[in-house]
Amino acid sequence: MSTDSKFISVDSPGRTSLLRTLFHGVASMESLRDPTRADLIALLSELTSKTDIERVQRRMMSCKEGRQIVTEHRRVSNVTLEIARSCSLGTFGRAYADFMDQRGFIPSHRPPPKLNPNQSTYVLLRLREVHDFLHVLFACPTTVEGELALKGVEFANCQLPISALAAIIARIQLDEKSQHRLHKELLPWAVRAGSSCSALEAIDFESDFASPLSHVQRKYNIHPLENLLR
Repeated sequence: MSTDSKFISVDSPGRTSLLRTLFHGVASMESLRDPTRADLIALLSELTSKTDIERVQRRMMSCKEGRQIVTEHRRVSNVTLEIARSCSLGTFGRAYADFMDQRGFIPSHRPPPKLNPNQSTYVLLRLREVHDFLHVLFACPTTVEGELALKGVEFANCQLPISALAAIIARIQLDEKSQHRLHKELLPWAVRAGSSCSALEAIDFESDFASPLSHVQRKYNIHPLENLLR
């Protein structure tokens, strides 16, 4: 067990498998009851297999932007949001700031890591913290359907099991009509959009705040959801 009580160590000899199973089971059951529990979804992501995380980490470290983000240990904070608010209308930064302010979202409200931090788990932290950037760029609303669509994009792009699990959990909240739309429209779009865009974990989103939103979308080959949910 870590000497820092803020973190849970799951790498202690003889305890790894048991603790991971216990944490995963509890988090999964509670998430099924309440998909809005971001802290439990975060814990599930931190229990994702080491092999999957390392695969995404290698991809992140294979490009200059990704290496810079890891080296700087970039964090999306309240300061990030303040910078975005200062951007001009029509820019990605202003669109992100408006998205956050209209919903009362604050970066510091995202749950902190619950496992011992290292370079591998930083990849998951980065993906979790840029999630709201993705909402803006892919034009996904913060509804159950919108979250499902975005989780589909994340899974198609990064292929981390947590994205698929979160989608399964959220799907429980959908009625029959929405389930049909999910299969016929949302998931096909998500697979196309996630497969064709740049590696999400390695994008330096913050450096594009001052650029027009449409320019940033073209730069990373991002195809917004547009009118499917209207």
